[in-house]
Parts: sequence; C-alpha cells; structure tokens
Amino acid sequence: MRNGFTLIEIAIVLVIVGLLISGILIGQSMINTSKIQTFVRQIQQMDVAISNYQTRFNGLPGDLQGNKNGVVEDSGANGPLASVNFNNETANFWLQLNLNGFDSTKHYTSTITGTFNSDSNNPNAPAFSLGTNGSAIIFASPPEINLYLIADFSAITASNTNMSPSLGYTGPFNAFVYVDGLSLDKKMDDGNVSSGKFKVAYYNSGSYSACVQSNPKCYIQMNILSQVGQQ
Repeated sequence: MRNGFTLIEIAIVLVIVGLLISGILIGQSMINTSKIQTFVRQIQQMDVAISNYQTRFNGLPGDLQGNKNGVVEDSGANGPLASVNFNNETANFWLQLNLNGFDSTKHYTSTITGTFNSDSNNPNAPAFSLGTNGSAIIFASPPEINLYLIADFSAITASNTNMSPSLGYTGPFNAFVYVDGLSLDKKMDDGNVSSGKFKVAYYNSGSYSACVQSNPKCYIQMNILSQVGQQ
C-alpha cells in the first residue's frame, strides 16, 4: 500500500494547477481587453451620432431644446462639476439623440422613474461595457464645456437629481479602476490621465483629483466629439 505521492506526481499536479491559473488569468485579460475595445467603439459611435445631429440641425441635442447657446447645461447653467444635476438640457441630450437614430433599439427618457437607469429598454443614459454601473451624461464645467461625465449614477433619484458627492449625492460616483482608465486614455488620448481631452479623476474629501493607482475607483470625463476630430 502506497503512502502519499511521488515527487513526479506532485510536479505533474503543480504543472496542471499552474496551467489552469495561467489560463484563467489570460482569459480574464482577454475579457477586459474586449471590454476596453467595446468602450472605445461606444464613444466613437456616440461622437458620430452627435456629429451627424449637429450637421443636420446646426446645434447640439438638448441645447436646441433649451437656450441654444451651444452648451449642454443643467438647471445651474454652466455650474462646476460640484453642482451638476440630471435635468433640463443635460437630461434631454440622450433623448433627443435617440429620437434621431442613436441606439434605436431602445427608447430613451429624460424622466427618472425611481432611480437613474442605464440598462433597460427605457434608459436615461447609455450604459458602458466597462466599469461599475458606468453611464454617461453631458455637462459643462467652464472653461471646459460639453463633456462626457462617465461614472456610476445609480443612486440618483427622481427627488434628488444632483450628481455630485459634495452636494448630497450618496451613490458611488466612481466607477472605474485606475488601470482601465489609463488603458482607455492611451487608446483615446495622450496616455496621461490628468491632461488632454480624456481625464481620469476621483472625488476625495471635498475635492476632485487626477486618479492614481493607489485609488481603487475613478470616474472619466472627456470632450464630446474628440474621436471625430471636432474637439
């Protein structure tokens, strides 16, 4: 009767375990790479849709239904990120783009029913393949205007449309890990998360800072139309 395993048998088991772990890690990496590529395509499709709308109507969705000043604004009109709300032109942006062909399999709405929605047939904003509940709204924070703000807005409600953690927003504003944000920046901008048209940041103790690797969660802001060379 044998007691235990021989060294050869143990070595074979370790090799098999190593191959399994390696396969899992490679598979996870391939899945994440696919999500990043899908994210880039989604932004490109959004920019093309916005550009087509702008060419057709000589203005931006949401703004043409508002004050027509070329800036997509909430009720605060050009407030800083700390005062962004999902209302007025900001809320109408995706609805108007959808009515003119964007993401035509869904029916967007500017009205929040219960909580902010990005993953049903009647979303408030488009969802992204990457990140935690990542979706995009358009906001202005002068001197920068008409930006995608891509974060987790799942805690926004009909009674509290504010999207800033500094002014009562209680949801997980941050949706992306640093490494994914950096990978996206390298593909879509200058590879520096604190500069250019694509920025990765996080909210911490009352301020907004460039995201760093030690921070687990970030949000993204980027110029609309940057992927079609217009911003």
